[in-house]
Amino acid sequence: MTEEKLERLEKVLAKIESHSKDERYFNELEDLREEEYRLEGGKTAVYVMGNYRHNLEQTGWKQAEGYKNVKRRRPVKGAPSEYSDYIRNFKHDVQDELFRVKTFLNSQK
Repeated sequence: MTEEKLERLEKVLAKIESHSKDERYFNELEDLREEEYRLEGGKTAVYVMGNYRHNLEQTGWKQAEGYKNVKRRRPVKGAPSEYSDYIRNFKHDVQDELFRVKTFLNSQK
């Protein structure tokens, strides 16, 4: 783990927070989640309980797909509670990994 990953995670968290109130940013955030997943090794990575890649994958399977399904059924009204669930889980995934990276970097000093 490096300082670069720390910076990347901080930028991801800032973007999530800045786009958390408006559903129109879903596709942008979902692209960002998928990019994070890819950067962490995607489907070829070895599973480690609780690791960032797995958490991102779960957020995609559960919250992102749930949001998309509800949004398709209610295109005008939207899906604000599902979007909030998606944001909360994606943000939690990033915050957990950010804490882990900071802890690791501090232990190396």
